[in-house]
Amino acid sequence: MNCPRCNSEILQDDKFCNNCGYMLSKNDLHLSQHKHKKIKAVPIIISLCTVAVLSTGAFVGFKFFDRYKQAQAQLNMIDRLIASNYYSEAYNQAKSFKTKYNFGSFPKEVDSRLKTLNKDSDDAYKQCIQILSSDQTENFSESSAYLKSYVQAFDYSNKKNSINTLLKSITDYQSKYRELSQKSEAKQTLTSNTDLLSTLNSEVSELQTLHKLADEAVNQNNQQSKSQLISLWANNYNEYNNIYDTFSSLEQSGLYDYVFSKDDCDLLSKFASDSLLPAQAVYRYDTAVDLKSNSTIANSFNEYNNIEPKISSIISSKKSVIDDFNKNYDTLEQEVKDLHDKIKNTETTSGSGASNI
Repeated sequence: MNCPRCNSEILQDDKFCNNCGYMLSKNDLHLSQHKHKKIKAVPIIISLCTVAVLSTGAFVGFKFFDRYKQAQAQLNMIDRLIASNYYSEAYNQAKSFKTKYNFGSFPKEVDSRLKTLNKDSDDAYKQCIQILSSDQTENFSESSAYLKSYVQAFDYSNKKNSINTLLKSITDYQSKYRELSQKSEAKQTLTSNTDLLSTLNSEVSELQTLHKLADEAVNQNNQQSKSQLISLWANNYNEYNNIYDTFSSLEQSGLYDYVFSKDDCDLLSKFASDSLLPAQAVYRYDTAVDLKSNSTIANSFNEYNNIEPKISSIISSKKSVIDDFNKNYDTLEQEVKDLHDKIKNTETTSGSGASNI
């Protein structure tokens, strides 16, 4: 410490200044000690501030380095997704990356990835069109599978709406094509037999004549009718069998459910059976046999009387049904053709491309 008067150095325990004799008081000693402590504290404060600044810088540097590592890791993940053909997931992560890590060279890096992803989607779209144009399947099954893969793989593509529209056209085409295929047998039957209703009416008339003779022979014991019936049966046996087959097989024909309903088929089949059964019995059995008391023959007569009035009405009503069927079939056939042409003529200004979807 120093003397307050002459500034000469004095010892801590001195009561007088050795140079000027100044008597040192307690206050002088206290002030001198306090000043000395303050002087000693300055370097400590400076050191602490330096440490604080360095620590803050180190912390900031560490945080930046950690963020850099996170960004690089996510960029590497995007590259792996692209390499594994997970294009939509890679695109979504790239978009998120662009807003999250907008520093250094990362914006350019992620833009490069986005450019690659857009090129991949464009190349895949070109390949879609190529496959569509060369698809030889009747219902575009190959193209449909590839287009669905495209939508799944390239959900971000600006061609997605076009592909979805094309897929809808293919779905409509497939549905109408199936319907047309299901109706084609009925159409062929009607085309090959333009006089179908006239033929059925003629066959119904033959069965009615035969049944009338059987009724007279059995229920009225008319021998002339019996002889006439036996002659007709002997000469036209095969024809009657064919008529029976025609009526009984309508439910298995292509006309079933399009021209003739199940009820129609059941009635026509039953009509043929009830027409032929009594005639066959008369032909086979001697006049001494009392067919009138035979319960099977009796039931056949009763059923015939209930069904016969409905038969002509059923057949005559089918003219409008057939007309509507032919009209609807022709319309459907044109719709299928138009959809097929529309799908096949899908245009693109793109060239060839390759894709791994």
